Amino acid sequence: MIWPYPEPITLLRTATGPPDSYGNDTVTETEQLVEGCAVWPSDSNASGSNENVQAADMVITGYALLAPPGTGITAADRVRLADGRTYEVVGTPGTWRSPLTNRQPGEQVSLRLVTG
Repeated sequence: MIWPYPEPITLLRTATGPPDSYGNDTVTETEQLVEGCAVWPSDSNASGSNENVQAADMVITGYALLAPPGTGITAADRVRLADGRTYEVVGTPGTWRSPLTNRQPGEQVSLRLVTG
């Protein structure tokens, strides 16, 4: 997919490896650079963030990400945007397909960052 001003993202994946000498699972994290993405504030909040002050000062920032087809993002992944912040993937990615042209521009996922 080609956008006039694409944004690269880093896809962060964790995998469970063989147990260590104490019998504990080992965890590794891999990074995959994904070029050609589009990122925008989430639809649920036009500003891209909201504040919850009931229990503590907490800010939830949300974005939508459209990644190239076949990227294979899962709900267990995390995404680092170009601004350096790392977001959780919320839910299962949706695959876009045009009913008029059958064009598939990519996989859309929701991203969330909770601070505070």
